[in-house]
Amino acid sequence: MEPMPETPKRTDKEIWEAILVTACTLDELGYHYAFFGSAACYIYGNTLSSYRYLEEGVRLPNDLDVVISDNRKLDAEQIKVQLTEYDFRFYTVAARDPNAKYRPLHFAR
Repeated sequence: MEPMPETPKRTDKEIWEAILVTACTLDELGYHYAFFGSAACYIYGNTLSSYRYLEEGVRLPNDLDVVISDNRKLDAEQIKVQLTEYDFRFYTVAARDPNAKYRPLHFAR
């Protein structure tokens, strides 16, 4: 199996852009959602600028964890399709596990 390319490091600005676009898109699609994990800590506890994160060795989030509450009975893959159809900056890739039944969602600037 071919190794997956390393994920490029994101800047503070890129992370905020991904957060805001994700939130706005989910709002436009009518979803109730919450961010959690390291990105939520970053959103709600961020007091440092990018260069201070680097100086102080604080890790910027590598991903954005979202929980969606909705009564449309859509699964995660169907919601990912909606996101990719709504905004071209969202896209999916094949999972590392060839037997996986999901496709990771990515955001590009």
